[in-house]
Amino acid sequence: MSYSNSKYLSQDQLFELLADFDDTEDIEIIYIRYRQRQEIHTLEKISFNNLKELIVNALDEGHIFGGDIQINLLGLSQKLIGHHDGIFWLAAL
Repeated sequence: MSYSNSKYLSQDQLFELLADFDDTEDIEIIYIRYRQRQEIHTLEKISFNNLKELIVNALDEGHIFGGDIQINLLGLSQKLIGHHDGIFWLAAL
């Protein structure tokens, strides 16, 4: 999958990033929804397999159900941002 903006991660880059996750531990994910122009953050824990499925579906369908997501990658001092339009990028924590 190619993107017009180089800050967005390709499918290969996302899978490379996922390879660093421990697939036996739950992952904290922050769902970000908007209501009356304010962000509402909801912290959830999901399994590695569910995260991988969410990302694959977002790439295939061009949409993340439920809004934007954020996963803090403390080891990299970055956060993975998933936009509800199915694009992903890294940003500083």
